[in-house]
Amino acid sequence: MRIFQDTMDVVNEVGFENAFMFMYSKRTGTPAATMEEQVDEQTKNERLQQLMRLQNMKAKEESQKYLGQTVKSVSRRTEQKKILKC
Repeated sequence: MRIFQDTMDVVNEVGFENAFMFMYSKRTGTPAATMEEQVDEQTKNERLQQLMRLQNMKAKEESQKYLGQTVKSVSRRTEQKKILKC
């Protein structure tokens, strides 16, 4: 539980604008796969959902800073190609 709480604390403190998150899954041959006290699937899912809610809240807070403002942006034009059916 402490490692998970540490992760939550980092996400809360840093305030990432975006983050990719995945539920932990065992990888055969790794030290973690054979450790005792594995976290059950339900707990892993609940923790992921909790982490995602926090991340979404932090991202929303960050986005709110820009409401009503005009900001410069950089964009890159990409060519669109037609896909031909054969």
